[in-house]
Amino acid sequence: MPRLRRYRRPDRRRNRVRRPPPQEGFLVRDLARLAGVSVPTIKRYVRHGLLAPVPFYGTATRYPHDYLTRVLALRYWRAQGNKTLAELRRRLDEVTITEMEQWVTSHPLPTETAAALRRERESAPRAESAANAPSAPEALLELPAESWQRWMLMPGLELQLKSDAAPITRQLAARLCRAFASFVSA
Repeated sequence: MPRLRRYRRPDRRRNRVRRPPPQEGFLVRDLARLAGVSVPTIKRYVRHGLLAPVPFYGTATRYPHDYLTRVLALRYWRAQGNKTLAELRRRLDEVTITEMEQWVTSHPLPTETAAALRRERESAPRAESAANAPSAPEALLELPAESWQRWMLMPGLELQLKSDAAPITRQLAARLCRAFASFVSA
């Protein structure tokens, strides 16, 4: 009698395309150390929408450089008395990243944090020449990730605003939210 072979399910994990983790940005532990908060605090900010989620690469997950500015601002605002996440989200929505950078750098910072912010500012605006520009498929892979803020109007309905939106756009979005809130409560 022939021996029966056991069925072995094909391993699908081996066929997935693996992308290398990003090299730019901060590891979560470095971001937490530089900002003076704990790692769970960073993760809570992401979970509650104060920071946009980033692609997950396990322990190699990196957070963009502007997150340091945002976390520092959130930390200082919490120290000033803005205790709820809703208050912090409202405050983030009212301020542009440039205003936040100016505000954060005007306060005393630890040496290592100030150096990281300086490196961030120096490396941010670099224009590439057309000769050094990558080919079309490579250019698509190197597009910077956009960051959006979600404003929950009610369950199932939200307003999305690009984080680098102009102040007038932020003001308009805030007016829309207030108008919607008064409409729903009426």
